[in-house]
Amino acid sequence: MSVVDSFTRGNAEQYMKRGTYIPSVGVVTTVHTYHHFLERWAAGVRGLQDKPDRIVIAATSPDEVRKNLDGKLNDYKVVQAQEPFGLGAYLNTAIDACRTNIIVWIGVDDRYRPQALNGLRFMDADVIGMGMQYPSGRRWMPAAPTAEQVLKVQENLLPCGSAFHRKFWAARPFQPDLAPFEDWALWVGFAALGARFATTNRIDFDYSQHGDQIVPPMEPTRTRIAEWAKGLP
Repeated sequence: MSVVDSFTRGNAEQYMKRGTYIPSVGVVTTVHTYHHFLERWAAGVRGLQDKPDRIVIAATSPDEVRKNLDGKLNDYKVVQAQEPFGLGAYLNTAIDACRTNIIVWIGVDDRYRPQALNGLRFMDADVIGMGMQYPSGRRWMPAAPTAEQVLKVQENLLPCGSAFHRKFWAARPFQPDLAPFEDWALWVGFAALGARFATTNRIDFDYSQHGDQIVPPMEPTRTRIAEWAKGLP
């Protein structure tokens, strides 16, 4: 039994007993030049067992996205990405347009597995690290209750996709000037706000490694994020 299955079942039962609303889940991604991956990403979204309430894509060319997804995905929204160019800025645009309680994000060059959203509506945590199948093995975000611990996460444990409560993003969104590890900085910022971290302890998506990716050395970025984190309240 995965961590999500075990710690969300009680939450789900409580939601049902109280007759309260079911938290909404939105899936977001970004497209700059990776249009050729859209069909693969969309196939993963279509195959999700728990269907998202909203699907939002922030793109450099919304018309190109629509052309690539014609007949392949329904009920999605594509929005014009805002400057400056970069993952963090684009994701901020997508999340701003995705008015759901919970945000789920993976790269457009990655692919969801069918169970990826299962249990996330009732998660008893603020950030859920989604497990990914990486070419060299499997990776999970470790539970990390403090900004200092998140900052010390090693490269082979860094997530590139997660689920989180939108209210934390509203309080501390992606920082475009901390590219290319804006996601890493996001988790540090959430931890500083007191977010509770957990992991699904299962494989939720397949990570795509390809020649278009350029990842600089981590240590200079770690230093920049650490300096930024010092000023966090």
